[in-house]
Amino acid sequence: MNLTHIEEDKYYAKMHEHPVLVPPEFNLHSLDRIYELCSNSKLNGSDSDICFRYVFVFQRIALPHILLLFVPSMLIVVLSWISFWLSVDLAAPRVALGLTSLLTLSTQFNSAQQNLPAVATIKALDIWMFVCIFMVFASLLVFALSYTCSRMYEPKGSKPESTAIEVLRKRI
Repeated sequence: MNLTHIEEDKYYAKMHEHPVLVPPEFNLHSLDRIYELCSNSKLNGSDSDICFRYVFVFQRIALPHILLLFVPSMLIVVLSWISFWLSVDLAAPRVALGLTSLLTLSTQFNSAQQNLPAVATIKALDIWMFVCIFMVFASLLVFALSYTCSRMYEPKGSKPESTAIEVLRKRI
């Protein structure tokens, strides 16, 4: 668009009447028009003209990402730690809790990846979800280690507790 300074002022003065369309996850933080002297001898033969440069600064709205992705994944990891308060003999609930947490995190990670553009670099979301999945997996490993150790060091003549109901009865 080839406009003079006055025509451009009139054109962009109406910009506030019709705001710039911005995707909903962004805010237009600032819009600056900068006047510069530039050499533009190719266009009209003069040595210097006034050029305009526009700087658009956008801010990403982080609250939806925090509420829909980071807080739930953090709560799932904390929920997987509940298995540490269960008895070592309660294998089925501990494994079910850990596997359910892993499956929930992987589903959440896949749905988050579908809403993002495909890029070849590692994103902060990738690192966050990897750490969450690793922590849930580590809680399963800690259970496997503690279960194995409890079975190795139990007295030879004792009968292992077979059901969760028997373990709960002994506690009461």
